[in-house]
Amino acid sequence: MDLNSATTTSPSDAAVSVKESAVDPFLVEALQNPRHRLTILRMELDIQKFLQHSDQQQFEFQHFPTSYLRLAAH
Repeated sequence: MDLNSATTTSPSDAAVSVKESAVDPFLVEALQNPRHRLTILRMELDIQKFLQHSDQQQFEFQHFPTSYLRLAAH
């Protein structure tokens, strides 16, 4: 059994690992959960829209029905 082949990762796997380490683990987990994925992605779109409007000084998220989603918003 070749131990090097068992522990070797491809460059793309390494890049994904580096990118995932830069993202909060809570968000990674939430995005992997089909129940919360769409809401998390909508949060991202809302933030992007806010950042594109320099005239807006404040942003408030919609009401989130669970404490889990409220935590994700933070």
